[in-house]
Amino acid sequence: MVFGMIQKKDIQEYDANIVSLAQVNMFKGQLATNKISDERVIHALMSVDRSHYIPEHLQHNAYVDADVKLCNHRYLLAPLTFARMLVLANVAPHHNVLDVGAGKGYSAAVLAQMAKHVVAIEENPELVAAARKKLAQHHVCNVDIVTTPLAIGCSAHQPYDVIVAEGVLRSIPTKYEKQLAEDGTIVALKAAAPMFATKQVLAHIVVGKKRQDQVHYAEYETKFAYPLYETLAQDGFVF
Repeated sequence: MVFGMIQKKDIQEYDANIVSLAQVNMFKGQLATNKISDERVIHALMSVDRSHYIPEHLQHNAYVDADVKLCNHRYLLAPLTFARMLVLANVAPHHNVLDVGAGKGYSAAVLAQMAKHVVAIEENPELVAAARKKLAQHHVCNVDIVTTPLAIGCSAHQPYDVIVAEGVLRSIPTKYEKQLAEDGTIVALKAAAPMFATKQVLAHIVVGKKRQDQVHYAEYETKFAYPLYETLAQDGFVF
């Protein structure tokens, strides 16, 4: 398949009940035009219907290039931002992945297409219940949803080959770094401006690589996104 010239007939390998015209338009208008060419990332994104994992009244906006509000102070990352982070994460089929801020389960469902096992953590009880329900409905079997404060990660299932944080952080928690496997990768959005819980903030996509028990970071492009959780944006909050 040549993804740069994708047509409806080209995506017959995907479940016909999953792939929608909105997904195809998302690929053409957002991913292809921004040089997202990793076939495993494209396959994962095309195999999971984003609209199933957001509030019903916002489903018509599922594939708009914007963050989608899930509940008070919590948002699903825009498709292009998430796709770029997936490319940088370089998830492999044998990987154990930590998904920080799973929301209603969309990011975990996508990562489950790429990894052996996904631990999806969420601190909001309503989102946890929704994620479990949605993942069960769609027969996603290689994801464990864990209720825990997002700032502390999940040591019970460490080490992780990849950690992906689904919102803006002021800094990368040392707990994440400790839970990362040697040669593992953290992909996150790090604030490049003051943060407020109810507003988007300019952030760098950062990638951390662990070598000899130290995580070294590189900055990539900037995106606007919302803080991962409310307390992160409060003055004086430290990990």
